[in-house]
Amino acid sequence: MEKEERTNELQVHERKPYEKPMIIYRQPLEAKAAVCSPSPGKSDATCTVAFS
Repeated sequence: MEKEERTNELQVHERKPYEKPMIIYRQPLEAKAAVCSPSPGKSDATCTVAFS
């Protein structure tokens, strides 16, 4: 059992230090949410943001 305890102790000490997550900017996410859909009637098709 001593070998198992030593292995567990080594695993605890080998952990990587905490790294903060990358900041995700909202602008690119909103660009992905844009949906191009044809307008009703005879007007030309334009892109509109569906989810904002």
